[in-house]
Amino acid sequence: MPGLPPEPSPRERVLSVVEQESLVRFGSRLRQFSTVVQAPPPQLQFTLPGFLRGTVGMVVGAGGSGKSFAMLQTMICLAAGLDIWGLWSDLADEIMALPSPPGRCIYVAAEDPAVVVDWRTHHLGLDAIKRIKGSRHNLDEVLVCIDRNLQIFPVYGAGRENAFALAGSRTETSVVPGPLYENLMQYGRGALAIGLDTLGRVSSTLEEKEGSDMGQIIDIAETLTVETAGANVLFAHHTTKAAALNGQAQEQQAVSGSRKLTDHARWQVNMAIMDAKTGEARALTDADRRRWINVAAAKMNYADNAGARWWRRGEHGILVGGYSPPEQQQRQPI
Repeated sequence: MPGLPPEPSPRERVLSVVEQESLVRFGSRLRQFSTVVQAPPPQLQFTLPGFLRGTVGMVVGAGGSGKSFAMLQTMICLAAGLDIWGLWSDLADEIMALPSPPGRCIYVAAEDPAVVVDWRTHHLGLDAIKRIKGSRHNLDEVLVCIDRNLQIFPVYGAGRENAFALAGSRTETSVVPGPLYENLMQYGRGALAIGLDTLGRVSSTLEEKEGSDMGQIIDIAETLTVETAGANVLFAHHTTKAAALNGQAQEQQAVSGSRKLTDHARWQVNMAIMDAKTGEARALTDADRRRWINVAAAKMNYADNAGARWWRRGEHGILVGGYSPPEQQQRQPI
């Protein structure tokens, strides 16, 4: 138009090699609408109910609620492809297949000494043998499958070597992969699942309440799922003391630290010991109500929420699903 200055010509900028590589990677992710619509729909593959293959999840609970048993038992089950203890199928008397076939599972125990991990593994193995013997599954085949697929790494006391992620420096807000990440990237290629027990122990140089730190550690875990060609990464983590005291341990935001953990993770279950009020209403002794663990599906991004279920803690602390505590007692009319 008359009186207006001419449009400035765009200045071409020479991209660096790094920028060119980034541009190529970005372009490779393009999905053409018509191609996607006309192709058969992709099948969503789940590792556990609602836990999509190749995503990051969390098992959250207060100290002493049984998170480490839940993590190790789940890794054993995934290695076998069977829900040996009925944790995820809600069947106590029959061992059901899990959504995913057997696969290699890596369990990193960073919170407990190796002797404790071995003690748990010993008793879980004996209990698993007893349960499989009474099922329709072939004991020898299942044991060979577990032995081939399960890899347990106690890293308690390993110092910097058990760091999954590290702060870049004291003056920067960047978080970088640590030695444990690099090791898992090598060991985890082709794995079905990687369990890290606990998040706090493998990220001790980071600030749990800092959203930037916690968001980046989940981002790094997501990168690991890609680098390993689809392994699920499952963190054990703690609830806040306030949530536990206020009866809110089953809520999404009961997670200790920044809400970025829940926001970024795609799957989350919360474990809570039955509280005293509920135990009293069900006429349970204090000792017995502590054996009941309520497990709530706090977040499932890719499937219908399965709601809450009960696990019972038995001999040696082993968790078993498929049972329900006594019903609440009805008050007698006066």
